[in-house]
Amino acid sequence: MPKNRLKTKPKSVTVLWDASYSMYYKQAEKELILISDYLKYLNDVNVKLIVFSNTIINTKNFKINAGNSNQLLTFLKTVNYDGGTSYKSLPKIKPDEIILFSDGLHNLGEIELNKNSKLYCVNSVTSANHELLELLATKNDGKYINLNNESNASALSLIKSEAFQFIGVNHENTLYETYPKPKTVINEDFNFSGKYVQKKPIELLFGYGNEITQRIKVDMTSSATSKTVRRLWAKNKLKYLKINKEENKNKIIDLAKAYHLITPYTSMIVLDRLEDYVRYKIEPPAELLEAYNRRLSQSKVQQQNLIENIADRKDELKDDYDDLRDWYAKDFIVKREKKKRSPRSQKPRINTTSSSKIEITNARDNIVNNWLINNTELDTTKNVIYGTITTLSDGLPLSFSKVVIKGTNTGTQTDFDGKYSINANEGDILLFSYVGMITAEVIVTNLNTYNAALRESDLLEEVVVIGYATTTKQSFTSSASVVTSEQIESKDFSNISQSLAGEVAGVKVVSTSGLPGSSSTFRIRGFGTLSGNRAPLIIVDGIPFTGNSNDINPTDIKTTSILNATTANAIYGSRGAKGVIIITTKAGSLEDEANIKILNEKIIEVSTIKPWDKNASYIEYISEQSSTKASYEAYLKIRETYRSTPSFFLDVADFFETKDRIDLSLRIVTNLIEIDLDNYELIRALAYKLEQYKNYDLAVYVYKAILELRPEHPQSYRDLALAYEANVDFEASIDLFLNIVNGDLLNKDAQEIYYGIEKIAYVELSRLVNMHKGKRLKELRQTYKPIKTDIRVVVDWNHGETDLDLYITNPKGDVINYANKTSKYGGKLSEDMTDGYGPESFWIKKAIKGNYEISVDYYSDSVQKITGPASLKVTIYKNYGKSNEEKEIKVLRLNDNDSKRKVKTITF
Repeated sequence: MPKNRLKTKPKSVTVLWDASYSMYYKQAEKELILISDYLKYLNDVNVKLIVFSNTIINTKNFKINAGNSNQLLTFLKTVNYDGGTSYKSLPKIKPDEIILFSDGLHNLGEIELNKNSKLYCVNSVTSANHELLELLATKNDGKYINLNNESNASALSLIKSEAFQFIGVNHENTLYETYPKPKTVINEDFNFSGKYVQKKPIELLFGYGNEITQRIKVDMTSSATSKTVRRLWAKNKLKYLKINKEENKNKIIDLAKAYHLITPYTSMIVLDRLEDYVRYKIEPPAELLEAYNRRLSQSKVQQQNLIENIADRKDELKDDYDDLRDWYAKDFIVKREKKKRSPRSQKPRINTTSSSKIEITNARDNIVNNWLINNTELDTTKNVIYGTITTLSDGLPLSFSKVVIKGTNTGTQTDFDGKYSINANEGDILLFSYVGMITAEVIVTNLNTYNAALRESDLLEEVVVIGYATTTKQSFTSSASVVTSEQIESKDFSNISQSLAGEVAGVKVVSTSGLPGSSSTFRIRGFGTLSGNRAPLIIVDGIPFTGNSNDINPTDIKTTSILNATTANAIYGSRGAKGVIIITTKAGSLEDEANIKILNEKIIEVSTIKPWDKNASYIEYISEQSSTKASYEAYLKIRETYRSTPSFFLDVADFFETKDRIDLSLRIVTNLIEIDLDNYELIRALAYKLEQYKNYDLAVYVYKAILELRPEHPQSYRDLALAYEANVDFEASIDLFLNIVNGDLLNKDAQEIYYGIEKIAYVELSRLVNMHKGKRLKELRQTYKPIKTDIRVVVDWNHGETDLDLYITNPKGDVINYANKTSKYGGKLSEDMTDGYGPESFWIKKAIKGNYEISVDYYSDSVQKITGPASLKVTIYKNYGKSNEEKEIKVLRLNDNDSKRKVKTITF
């Protein structure tokens, strides 16, 4: 166990005070008590306070005399908690000591500190990045103090004393891959593991900084090699690798597979259907084996076809770039198009509930007889509709998927090969659906063949059950795990603690004495491993339970749900700081139904992401205030009511933008990354705003998060490449652009949703290498010659499944759009994107003098989004690629009833 030793009192202290939105639910009183007690102990000291969230909000200096910190404490009580968290904005400072009050959830930039100052990290938020905070403190000879687990007295003792550390090991080259690594702070019992070449005695070294104060010799002849020890070593190695998670991704995955660990990149494989067995190449039960082999054979053929198709598309890219160069050289229409796209006016409009792809073919005289035979109820004397349903991701047929005429009970299922046939008339609406896929619909016209390619649902990944209620996993913002009575009863334990062991991720069951049959208690992940009361709040049949959890008979339980993070705090305040376990008993589900229903409604209210409401009155309320300051205070007052409505933050940010308070607009919109980091469409809207106001360093951080969430989208790479370039990181930008231009991402876009993005990236890469200096840039200029244009316009959008068109009207009144992609004056439009996230682009090499009107036509958004209609980023260049280039980014949020929307008129 660590030994306390008082440190030398610092003469200057800098307090870094995290005022981001995630700190709203912290235990502020405990933090203020710690500051007060510590400054009283220091007596006379200079304190520099830096309050920050997405940027630095305030900086103040305080001179503490005779331990009196009242002025500092009074000021801290006035701090509002709002915005994302950027450690990157913090200045490099050199006081004797730094105290960081934060939860470690840095979603907009990492911390960079001078190593000359000791760093103490203090946290009082339940859901925090404990590993990062501990790492930061350890690297800077300080300590991590988790106030969730420490009393006021013990917290003060920790910050007054030096960090007791594991300094290293003497082993005469007999050990390798040892964990933990040197300079690890020890706050509790210590365990050391590694691999050995020879069993010789070793010596563990402990002390303070570089001073060794304790040596412990270990006789390796008694070392253990059991599965438990190997797994302990693997967990220690995993903890070390997670410090640099992204760089160590492959190592983490390999370690997880070898030692069966759950990690950020691995999880349980769920085998619910035949496709799952095929995907993971796991042999299924005997009754599915024949179908599995057949599907696997089909998959291999399709995979080979995909490889050949990608090779063909790579060959075509050079022709595409040559065509682009031809246009640039001649200033008129490209002679040939590699892929013909039907004009928008010729394709029937399809109302879809998804991004699934519909193919419509006129084939009245080509009905395949065996398709008709599969449906015994088919009437061949009536109009017959037929087709094939496949998956959009890999083209595999969807056996037994449903085809239903909307509004009726008339329907059919596809056969094993995904084929169907059904009687339907013009005007009928066909619904195509499959479990786990997004449903698509199409209006029957005078055609006979309707093929559908369904996409796996992003909107309904999993259904989470909360008591009697259900909600979708994606819309549920906090952690919820449910254990049923069947799971509990199957374990046959005498107490509830042991019956939940291994059933809920993040819930640990700890024996109080370690003896067989002894009582045990719960601990929920996220509270560190230091000493202190970590027992979660238990709710039984809607009412807080004050007794011993082991007095609850497992056989009486119907369901057990686990809540944590903001949901627990929002409902129960500080009582929920250790997490919440909600138990519904079999008797209570009948007798206390009213209490349970109220609780379930409250959980759903605070936990569920709510959709955009075009009639919301909050903007009217905020705009009625007498000043901008009053409007901001009004926003803070009503924020908790709308915290689960992302569109609220977008709308309010737009309001402050109209008041020229860009600082408040950005602070408010960065809350989006605080409330739902995993919603890539939501945070893409945030990234657009950051680019608009030239916060490129933060935009890079957000686009990196999007790429991690959606590496299968080529647009994710282009977005990040452009942000890197704007942030003057040309090497990183080039690498990403080359991935697109060289066709390395074609395998991610087998359905050609992003067809044409390579040509757009080619133009952008050509501009990059010719406008900036550098050895590598100079070398690439031989391949990527300049493409300079008088005008260039690019539009991107944040919602998938959105059909949006770029319109340019030139000074002569000619309109360039999806149906008329070029003009005799040299204007050119890129490929029409009807899915994905853009981009669409317009170029003209030599612009005629006059006004160019830029508009977008918001044709359709096939899925209702929680953020409302799409956010657009329109980038407008004059003198693109030239020394006098002008660039403007406009970010628009469309109305749900928008048709054509004018963006800007530029004069050339």
